[in-house]
Amino acid sequence: MLSNELLFPCVEGWLIPEERRILMMAGVAVDSQDGVIVEIGSYRGLSSLCIAAGIHQNPTKPLFYSIDPHDGLGVTNQKYGLNDLTQCYRNFGHYSTFGQYINKLTTYSMTAARMFDDEEVALLFIDGDHSELGVTEDLNAWLQKVVIGGGIFFHDWELESVRAAAGKFSKVLRAEESDPSAPNLQLFTRIAWS
Repeated sequence: MLSNELLFPCVEGWLIPEERRILMMAGVAVDSQDGVIVEIGSYRGLSSLCIAAGIHQNPTKPLFYSIDPHDGLGVTNQKYGLNDLTQCYRNFGHYSTFGQYINKLTTYSMTAARMFDDEEVALLFIDGDHSELGVTEDLNAWLQKVVIGGGIFFHDWELESVRAAAGKFSKVLRAEESDPSAPNLQLFTRIAWS
């Protein structure tokens, strides 16, 4: 098993070591018979590689899709974009042992959601547009794609916008106990139809 220190120290991103470990363990835990893994928002691929490192250790090898338009729209000052996509692919190539498990979809979350069947996703990681509207739109597009009992991780849980959007779905999502060493990562379980 990979240790926290070995989880891609050269890849730029905003995940503390414990968040990297949690995402890796999520990749280990998903059974391919339960569904696929989907990530919304990838920046330069750090979270993608962490999940893929888990899949590498998972005997069932669930399919994994990483979705990001990489166009800089919807982001403060349009700071991110094609340079990050280029670096993302470089990172996947550099760590090809893990990058081989990542199916990169360079499109918008709502567009990609139409490519998936209802109840096809076992684990959804939301780390895209962090505005309340953006997170709400992601949940509206993807919630029915997640199997009952499936997991939904939110990154940047410290942001009011992320918490407010998730709160709108409290009738169909149950918050799981969070890890105090990773306070910006919150897991929910889908418990009902929306």
